[in-house]
Amino acid sequence: MTQKLPPVPKQKTKTRASKSILLRSLTIYRRIILPLLPISTLSTVIIALPMLIGQYYLDPLDLGGKGKHINLHQVTPHMMLAFLTLVTGALVLSFMFLCIDALIRQPSKLSIPFLKKQLKTVLKKSLTLLLATVLYSIAVIIGTLLYLPGIFLAIIFILYTPIILFDHYKALAALKYSWKLVWGNWWRTFAFLLLFVIINMCLTNVLKLVIHAHHFLGDWFARILANAVLTPWVYTVILLCYQTYKKKLTQKTEASQ
Repeated sequence: MTQKLPPVPKQKTKTRASKSILLRSLTIYRRIILPLLPISTLSTVIIALPMLIGQYYLDPLDLGGKGKHINLHQVTPHMMLAFLTLVTGALVLSFMFLCIDALIRQPSKLSIPFLKKQLKTVLKKSLTLLLATVLYSIAVIIGTLLYLPGIFLAIIFILYTPIILFDHYKALAALKYSWKLVWGNWWRTFAFLLLFVIINMCLTNVLKLVIHAHHFLGDWFARILANAVLTPWVYTVILLCYQTYKKKLTQKTEASQ
């Protein structure tokens, strides 16, 4: 008579799943980093450019203290640059998602026709991506005013981009579906992102020491280089989380029927 094996504890199962995602992401990252590095660098520069312009040309934003009026002439340029950063970030990083997914499915060189195809897809879904990004940003900003809810919302809604790109959801539906996918996997997702924040900080500080970044341009150069190197890995992990969580939710739904 065969004995049944004891069930694997849930905590060990989650730990194995997390290790699996990280190991798979590293394998993929080693394969895609060289072809993606020029695009990742250009993407990082495009996103950082409005903030760099704001830091160099605009006066520091003074919201005023109690009894002071906000200077709209001073605030407006900062708001415009923030919006421009939001728009470029949504479109450029969506483009990165598509490139990573395509390279995972079929490793190839990033030819002009390949890049045009990914860009066409992003432009086709640009309005949905921008609306979802605005809703995401509003939710996170409001949550941040309440401290901890901002962190929770930033993580729970983080999968909206691949959901829009690959599942063809509308903006609000994508945010709701991201909630379903990340719910129950929040701490794992948070741990992944916290890991990348720590790695990014360490790499940026090392690069600052190497290039002797005493001027703000040197500081920005170190940040851009660190982000350019790490972004493909970060988005590979997010993409694998999306695929893993979606598969898990589908299996759970089918088992309950």
